[in-house]
Amino acid sequence: MNRNRTFIRSLLFAAAVPQLAFTQPVIFSVLNAASYSAAISPGSLISILGTNFAAEPLDAPSVSTPTSLGGVSVRFGDLSATLLYVSPNQVNAVIPFGAAGPLVMTSSGGSTTYNLRLTRDAPGIFTQGGAAPLFNANLKQIDAIHPQDVVILYATGLGPIDASGQVVDPVDVFLGERKAKVLSAGLAPGRPGVYQLSLVVPRLATDRLYIRSGGWQSNIVYLSAYSEDFGSVLIPAGNNTTNVNGTIEGRYPSADPSFPHVACIGNTAAVPCGFESFSVTLHAGTYRTSFDIASDATPFDVAAVGEAGSAVIRSIRLPTPIQLL
Repeated sequence: MNRNRTFIRSLLFAAAVPQLAFTQPVIFSVLNAASYSAAISPGSLISILGTNFAAEPLDAPSVSTPTSLGGVSVRFGDLSATLLYVSPNQVNAVIPFGAAGPLVMTSSGGSTTYNLRLTRDAPGIFTQGGAAPLFNANLKQIDAIHPQDVVILYATGLGPIDASGQVVDPVDVFLGERKAKVLSAGLAPGRPGVYQLSLVVPRLATDRLYIRSGGWQSNIVYLSAYSEDFGSVLIPAGNNTTNVNGTIEGRYPSADPSFPHVACIGNTAAVPCGFESFSVTLHAGTYRTSFDIASDATPFDVAAVGEAGSAVIRSIRLPTPIQLL
């Protein structure tokens, strides 16, 4: 009888060993919470993805900046990270300024170390429903923008700050392929890890938006990705062009429904704006488009853009033709 009890206890202990190993936190990746890239920097809001973190989802109280939440803590050397959210598979945290060395996470199941590379700047733009939300001076989300409007956007990873909370490194914001005038850039009040930028809208050639800071470029986001929950930022259409033609061929046939066909800005026709062909060997491409310029057209832009860069040609309206009697 005693031997049976000993045998049963041995089985229970053997079964408990894998369970203890399973509760050990495991980190799969650490990503910029705005761009979901691996580029992160001190002051950034990050998402830690893995398993066996907190027992259940838990948000930090809005008026606090805890360094321990749901039994989870994150450290960088001697510095503790502020935690905003924890769950079994994800932790959102703010890397403290001055952080260096590996990330160490501790949970109820134990501790784990994750080696990562921190850069001085790692800009990332926050999105909602696939598009970048913009706000007015009263922090009310807007649904349309025009040149010379003053708008506010939110990002993370803009690097070190001064005593007033403003960023130290130069920040360039490209809106519609042109550099916007940045009025201010600093930490957003009451939002750990979030930077607030105020800028003047330039003349728009596209609906793209991205940031460059400290030699790093953010994710490229769009203003017009429609969402039933959040809508989209509208760019007023014009009537500069007619008979816009274009197909996508080469590696991405125009018949491919997964290819993102984008309508022309300043043209009412919701059709693709060009013909694109690729060289598989060189990974290069050529872009072709055709359209008629309306007789009452105002100055407009022709833009060819890609992840690696962009080219913008500004067109000047032709003078009224001379009529011969």
